[in-house]
Amino acid sequence: MKKALVAGGIVAVVVAGAALAAHLLAASPEVKQEASVSPAASDSPAFSAMVTPIATQVFAKAKEVGDSPDGEFAELATTTSVGEGTRVKTSEKGRALIEGSHEAFLDYDTEIVVASADAGNGTHIDLEGGKIWARVKNVVNSGETYEVETPNAVAVVRGTSFGLYYEDGKTSLLVT
Repeated sequence: MKKALVAGGIVAVVVAGAALAAHLLAASPEVKQEASVSPAASDSPAFSAMVTPIATQVFAKAKEVGDSPDGEFAELATTTSVGEGTRVKTSEKGRALIEGSHEAFLDYDTEIVVASADAGNGTHIDLEGGKIWARVKNVVNSGETYEVETPNAVAVVRGTSFGLYYEDGKTSLLVT
């Protein structure tokens, strides 16, 4: 009986977390202003995604020095275009929505690198710490993939909603 109650409580927490992420992904804020954090022009890719801070303290840093002096993180106050190689991180108060071919929601205390993204080939995100929720459109017939990699795992999907957590050297995956 006790095990059933604990299991039921865990399922309720997981379902509630998935519902919150789905709601936040569905209620994308409007793009009002646009700024840019991009790599140096010599290796600038055609890809870009839009990062929208949902809560304060969302930061980005381009792969190359680019627009950030000395390669430091710059706080994003508005929706910002980012390219491949850009690091995006949230603080304990920050959350962000990333929109491109697919959508991803970065939770508090999360850091990612947009390793590569190409609408024809796929997207690869390195999750260095924290939590990411993604909603990936069905790309089964296109050959495209959406990958999120942690230091000890890779989630490769072709059309689903999922959450990936990396904390304290452990990766957890939740598929909704």
